[in-house]
Amino acid sequence: MLKREDYKAIKHMGRRELEKYIMDVYFEGYRAGVRVMADELQKQAASSAEMEGE
Repeated sequence: MLKREDYKAIKHMGRRELEKYIMDVYFEGYRAGVRVMADELQKQAASSAEMEGE
């Protein structure tokens, strides 16, 4: 959700500033997704190892 302060800042940005802001937001979300996926894969590997050990 976009906060009012962010909206006000975006409203006054030039094209290059806005492009940088949008790219930063995109890559922040991308990196968060990569971290979540890595955690999920580790959990799956751990549960598979436990099942093989039984």
